[in-house]
Amino acid sequence: MRWDKLTVTILLVPIMLFAIALYGFLGGAYAFNSWRDISPIFNYTQVLGIASFLGFAALWTAIVYLIALLRDNEELLRKNADLLQANLEEYTDVGAKHLTEARDLISQVLGILKKYE
Repeated sequence: MRWDKLTVTILLVPIMLFAIALYGFLGGAYAFNSWRDISPIFNYTQVLGIASFLGFAALWTAIVYLIALLRDNEELLRKNADLLQANLEEYTDVGAKHLTEARDLISQVLGILKKYE
């Protein structure tokens, strides 16, 4: 899997925006804590904010990685479809021969079954 500039940008921009929002939120909570004593809630808020940031970063990284894998698989499928289209007559002949042989074998089996009925 290759990481181009677009994939890296899509990965890092939302994580940075979330970090900036979390910094602003925790800064506001710190300012509110200095105005009014909310230290038990403030500690919980810090832990919750950091955990949500780490969870978001892991989730977003996994989503971007899976999207990049889907893009790679799409390219591979397109390449294989083009190869199949280029060699369609050859594969069609092989498939028709296989179907003819299978039909003959089924007729032989049905003939044997009718003989022993």
